[in-house]
Amino acid sequence: LSIGKELIFFQTILKEWFWTCLTIGTTFIFVSQWIIFFLAKIILESMKDAELQQRQEEDLAEQPYSSNTEQFDSAEDPARNMDDEWTPMSENSSLELERTKQSE
Repeated sequence: LSIGKELIFFQTILKEWFWTCLTIGTTFIFVSQWIIFFLAKIILESMKDAELQQRQEEDLAEQPYSSNTEQFDSAEDPARNMDDEWTPMSENSSLELERTKQSE
């Protein structure tokens, strides 16, 4: 029984095909790391997108008013109570306002 005889075939392959084994092994390691890196990047981006989307949905859920018009009440909406009070300002009314301020 000789120790080391079982590696003779492997040693012969490495001796005869050293540069080929080196090239194939290095390429395999490089491609494997590249695939793992980009898979991790894609997974992290999708997790960030999902978290951002969840935050946006939570923000929309926390808003007091939605687009549903049934939620608005005339008591809550000051624009609905100003029908008689509001009049558009013209140039004359702005001049009158300035004159009243000056006279006071």
